[in-house]
Amino acid sequence: MKTHLDFGEAQIFKLREAILIYRAGNQHQIAASVHPITMNGQTPIIGPGQPVTRSGVEALATSLGRNLAACFLPPHVLSLSFGQIVWFCPAGRHRIWFKPVGNGSRKFPLKSVEQFL
Repeated sequence: MKTHLDFGEAQIFKLREAILIYRAGNQHQIAASVHPITMNGQTPIIGPGQPVTRSGVEALATSLGRNLAACFLPPHVLSLSFGQIVWFCPAGRHRIWFKPVGNGSRKFPLKSVEQFL
């Protein structure tokens, strides 16, 4: 994979922190920690870490996203951000897919949109 970032001028990046990602056996549970980096000559040393918080992940994603190139969106997309996408489709019957999580029955009642407003 090749990628190119254009920051507009020469930048010098220095290793400051490391993010370690941990996965449980089923690969669906995940945790992460942020560790400071100190240098011993030219050798980076990973220090003790702190658990990553949701606000920390959002701040990182926002910071990284500042360098994303602008793009055109289809006319039915109303809003787009790191945490959500909102689109419009005309009223009507639509097929939906979802992964039900166990209430022990084969029936899965869906809530109306008004219950979320």
